[in-house]
Amino acid sequence: MTTIAFDGKILAADSQCSSGGCVLSKKYQKIHMLKDGRLFAAAGSLSTIGAMVRWLNTGEGACPKWEPGDFEAIVVNPDGSDPYEMFADGVLMPAYVPWVGGSGHQFALAAMHLGFNACKAIECAAALDTNTGGEVQWHQLAE
Repeated sequence: MTTIAFDGKILAADSQCSSGGCVLSKKYQKIHMLKDGRLFAAAGSLSTIGAMVRWLNTGEGACPKWEPGDFEAIVVNPDGSDPYEMFADGVLMPAYVPWVGGSGHQFALAAMHLGFNACKAIECAAALDTNTGGEVQWHQLAE
């Protein structure tokens, strides 16, 4: 999987892509700029993530389906303003700050509660979660 963290000012993710316990890439893009300028970051199945990016960019058809626990994502405005939205447990709902998702979410959330920003939270998760790794990707939101 992956780890994503949002602290209200920075959206960050790791860049490791794994399948069946094997690391496929340590430079996989996990934060996507949507056509409307919002940022989308996701953990889970690559096919679901791709379908979600297409759906969010076009707005055509129904929201892609996924199994609860197989996909988590957050959509944030580039200026950091509300609303934040998250996809979890098969539904779209309001998100909160701090927000974390993916396999290393417990480690990232603990780091953020200790005062670390989203980038440092991803680094902490990568040190403790074998499914999180590679370079930290991040976007500083405009204030």
